[in-house]
Amino acid sequence: MRPWLTAALLACATGCSGGDDSTAGEPPDASTDPADADPSADAGASADAGASADAGASADASAGADAGAGADAGADAPAKCPALLCEDFESTADGALPTQWTKAAGAGTIAVSSALAHRGKKSLKIVAPSGSYETYIKETVTFPAKGNVIWGRVWFRVEELLPKDFVHWNLIEARGKETKNRIRYGGINNPHGGSFFTNAFLFNVETMGMGEKAIDDDPKPEVPAKTWICVEWMFDGEKQESRMFWDGVERPKMHATASWFETKYQMPTFDSLYLGWAIYQPLSKPYDVSLDDIAVGASRIGCD
Repeated sequence: MRPWLTAALLACATGCSGGDDSTAGEPPDASTDPADADPSADAGASADAGASADAGASADASAGADAGAGADAGADAPAKCPALLCEDFESTADGALPTQWTKAAGAGTIAVSSALAHRGKKSLKIVAPSGSYETYIKETVTFPAKGNVIWGRVWFRVEELLPKDFVHWNLIEARGKETKNRIRYGGINNPHGGSFFTNAFLFNVETMGMGEKAIDDDPKPEVPAKTWICVEWMFDGEKQESRMFWDGVERPKMHATASWFETKYQMPTFDSLYLGWAIYQPLSKPYDVSLDDIAVGASRIGCD
């Protein structure tokens, strides 16, 4: 780990359709952290892939999302942190977690490993067996966030897709005060009941008891396996706006503005950030996922 921290801290499961809310329930998510014991009711809800948030992004939906994008695994780590908090896992022992992050929840395993890396020699390895739970690491050191805005970046890699399984998976989640709403970027692994298969990004708000709402990204290009992918995101709780970038290019359908959130889907005052791998349906085999080069800040960070 290189725990740089500046002094200035800041449902598809029952039919994908439209941009409608989904209220289908899911089994509770196991938790190993008493603070995270509130079970997740997420149903893998998703809007139809053609649905769009109230957008305004100008980037082309398919540009820059080349499945082969990403830095060489052996490249040197950045010389300094470009954000408020950075984590490259290099100074953390295998099997452990960095000091500024805690294991938040989940029945899966999550720990530093030398088996694979985006840059340097280490990354965070997650193995998620079949079930319905979240396996995350959690940080609170960058909160309260200036202006209630979170910018972040994570490189992630999935070793194998599951073309026969319907799975809502999640990568990024922010939580906060006032409401139980969980603000998420993840994806949907969807076999569509036949030979047509997609694995696309998803933006999702789970209210933990009052339903959920989601937007699917374009189904092509699909999120690939065995490829390091850079995801950047922004959650702006003051303006009620979210944005997501894939390998440096914004995904317009993942851009949601104030009118999309409505009253019960409002972003809270953020107080914690979760990264890892969550699944909400049974699996035919475990997911093997790696995360690396995490950064959290008050402005856009980039993939470098």
